Amino acid sequence: MEEKKAATDPRAMFGSIVEIFQAVIRAPASFYRRMPTSGGYADPLIFAVVMSVAASIVRLVLNLPGFSFAKFFMLLLTTIIITPILTGLFTFVAAAILFIIWRLMGSRQSYEVSFRCAAYALAISPVTAVLNFIPYLGVLVGLAWMAYILVCASVEVHGTQQKLAWIVFGAICAILALGSVSM
Repeated sequence: MEEKKAATDPRAMFGSIVEIFQAVIRAPASFYRRMPTSGGYADPLIFAVVMSVAASIVRLVLNLPGFSFAKFFMLLLTTIIITPILTGLFTFVAAAILFIIWRLMGSRQSYEVSFRCAAYALAISPVTAVLNFIPYLGVLVGLAWMAYILVCASVEVHGTQQKLAWIVFGAICAILALGSVSM
C-alpha cells in the first residue's frame, strides 16, 4: 500500500523525473543498463512530456525579449496544451521507427522497451534547447548527443554490437546533420 502511495505522490514523481534526467545526462550507458524493460507506458510517457515541456519553456524564456505579451501568452498556451499532445504522438511514432531499426539490428526486445528507450532519450531536450541557440553548432551537438544516447540504448538494452550501433545511428545523425546545415 505504501509503495502505491509513493507512485502517485507528486513529490515522489518529480524526484523520480529529476533522478532519471540526471542519470541519462550523466551516465546514459549505466542508466540504460539498469532501465526496467517492463512496467507500462505511463511513467516513460510522463517523463517525455515533462522533458518536452521543460525544453519548450527554455526556448520560450530564451526568446522572451522578442515577444509581445500576446505572442508570449499564445506560446505559453501552446507549451502547456499542444506540446504534451505532440510529444505523446511523437514518442510513440519515434519508438515505432526505433523498434524497426533495432529489430533490423537483431534486437528481440518488445515495442514497450523501444518506447522506454525513446522516451528517456528525451532527457537531453532541455539542454539541447539551450544549445540550439548557437547557430548550426547547437543542432550538430544535439544530433551527436542523441546518436550517443541511442548507441548506449542499443548496446545496453538491445544487445547490439557497439560498432554496428555507431554505424547505424552515426549514419542517421550524419544525414540529419547535413539536412539541418544545408537549410
